[in-house]
Amino acid sequence: FGPIADNAGGISESNFLACNPANPVTLSYSIDHISCFGYNDGSVTASATGGTGTYYYTIQKYNVAFNFWSIFAQSSPTTFISGIFIPPNLGPDSLRITVIDSLGCADTVYLPPIIEPSPITINYSITNTTTPFSNDGSVSVNVSGGTPAYTCTWIGSNNYTSNSCIFINNLDTGTYTLHVTDDNGCLDSIICLIESNQSC
Repeated sequence: FGPIADNAGGISESNFLACNPANPVTLSYSIDHISCFGYNDGSVTASATGGTGTYYYTIQKYNVAFNFWSIFAQSSPTTFISGIFIPPNLGPDSLRITVIDSLGCADTVYLPPIIEPSPITINYSITNTTTPFSNDGSVSVNVSGGTPAYTCTWIGSNNYTSNSCIFINNLDTGTYTLHVTDDNGCLDSIICLIESNQSC
């Protein structure tokens, strides 16, 4: 049998030698993508049906530099298991999963890419106060990257607080810290210093 496209974006190929073609072992999976830039917390949940007996799973990742597949994680090599297999700590790699039943009949799925979000980026522009005693400073902010939507928390001089992700104004001279959290709980921060355009 040749490759068969599955309904989750991967490609499945099965070896039916000495196997029951009426009840082939079939692998299904779901993907949890990487939560934050630089993390390796992606995961794949694999589960098999059909075939004979219980199942043994391996997951391999492709080494581009040496052009070969290496085993990244596997269920016990001496004990076949049933149910669900979840390899840990996946990065944005090219991956494939193989399941083998008790007769050695196999199904392999080539996974679509595990996605890593871009880093959270905070661009900002500061307007200083016109005099040391005026409160006409401001900060304009543009947040991008990560996984929208964003939650913003400002903490600054004279007990200043705000939840704006765009613009804060009426600021005294001093330090203002912005913490940005995206929809996956990833965090980035900036510190802004408001100064006076006029000395005393």
